[in-house]
Amino acid sequence: MPSARRNNAAERGVRPVAVGRHNWTFAGFDEGGRRAAAIYTLVKTCKLNDVDPQAWLADILAHLPDSPRQAH
Repeated sequence: MPSARRNNAAERGVRPVAVGRHNWTFAGFDEGGRRAAAIYTLVKTCKLNDVDPQAWLADILAHLPDSPRQAH
């Protein structure tokens, strides 16, 4: 039954995305859904690298005013 345990873990990992997908339909417009997906990606990447997503985001937001703006 080890494969069932792996499958359950995978399903638990995907569940927030499935719930989010439902919520993104209420984001108001396509760009809102893309922004939500980007945030989910950043949070999941933090967790995969053993980084506290809230602490990381607080640090990033604290440094934004000090960062020079780059033209794209």
